Amino acid sequence: MSERVVWKAYADFENEERWLNEMAANGWEMTGYSWCRYTFSEGLPKRYTYRIQLLEDAASSPKSREYLDFLADAGMEVVATYNRWIYIRKIADGQPFDLFSDRDSRVAHHKRVAALFGVFFAAQIPLVVVSIKSAVTQIQESVFFGVPLAVVHVALVVLLGGVALRQYLSVRRLEKDALVHE
Repeated sequence: MSERVVWKAYADFENEERWLNEMAANGWEMTGYSWCRYTFSEGLPKRYTYRIQLLEDAASSPKSREYLDFLADAGMEVVATYNRWIYIRKIADGQPFDLFSDRDSRVAHHKRVAALFGVFFAAQIPLVVVSIKSAVTQIQESVFFGVPLAVVHVALVVLLGGVALRQYLSVRRLEKDALVHE
């Protein structure tokens, strides 16, 4: 059995989930994850379907352990945990594999993701201000060392803010959809 390691960064869990399912469709089954490092084993194409979820608490907390046990009892396998993120797979049996039983739980999940990225976004704002101020000062002195750092900080803020905004818009869309169907 062949093993493969892929280094890849994702900020959007839905895109990451799509990619994992594409890998599975090609016979590469995820067996582990650690900060941007995915481990795959060669297996049967389309044997598993993958989902990713952000838990309310750390995966090691009693509340989360209870939830993870529930998933196992329901025939799902937690392949990896990373902080509050869990990577879950289920044998593809032709039935939809959805972690959320209703709209409210889906909304709550998107709100958790939006809040997480929103906090990271807000934490970067002071660093961006300092980086830009430093870069401007260095440019005025014909020194350009701080410019790349400022560009990286600005790009990071745009990325984090974009993810938080997309999740917030998902919440709005789901809530609007709920009003239409009530």
